[in-house]
Amino acid sequence: MVAGAVIEFKVQTPVSDLRLLRNVAWSRPRYPDVSQGPPRCATLNIIASGPSARSAPLSHLGPTMALNGSLGLFREAGLTPTWWAACDPQVLVSDFLRDPPPETIYLAASKCDRTVFRALRGHQVRLWHLDDVDAVPWAVPVATTITLTAIPLAVHMGFRRIDIWGWDGCYLDGLDHACPQPHDTAHNVSVEVGRQTFQTTASWALEAQEAVYVVGQSGARVRIHGPGMIATILHHLRPELCETPDVG
Repeated sequence: MVAGAVIEFKVQTPVSDLRLLRNVAWSRPRYPDVSQGPPRCATLNIIASGPSARSAPLSHLGPTMALNGSLGLFREAGLTPTWWAACDPQVLVSDFLRDPPPETIYLAASKCDRTVFRALRGHQVRLWHLDDVDAVPWAVPVATTITLTAIPLAVHMGFRRIDIWGWDGCYLDGLDHACPQPHDTAHNVSVEVGRQTFQTTASWALEAQEAVYVVGQSGARVRIHGPGMIATILHHLRPELCETPDVG
């Protein structure tokens, strides 16, 4: 597979539409929405779950938003992210919430499974919505991963400068994620970007393809840190879309 080609994928959601609607109907009366904010001067640091997230200087960053399992990196360092976000409707998301820090504000998509909200009982929870579910007051565009949806969520919150750490979309040093989590190895592929070849998966390749559009449409200045495939693809194919300081 060579960067520049448009790959067609068949995307299948992990749960039924009926279950998504039930999840939304259950969560909306119970939790307030995340507020839409005016433009902020601060940079939001999004910590994704890719292997290079381990190189993020967590203790020296400003406002932070941990995604899914990257919350574990903060726990390891004895730190607390400003926000945590997830949108996957599967039960496995609740596994990321062992001993969740009480100071963090938890941004759970309204379609998340009830086990996520049970794990966050007594914590600060705010809802956000994706446009694959009807009857929601506002929504960000649905995408294949939490990182892709976290960008428009951050813009909704008022951020116009976004730094992303650990958004790799590939294996690095034999690792698939910064913290161990379930991972599908059945659809591994290779992707060539310039003179580099990345070992990745079909779903990550789809994510990289979507990233070009999402970053371009975000209205924010996005900077991706690390040597991963997604940063490299954006640097080579659409350098005008974002800053990629760590890509040679």
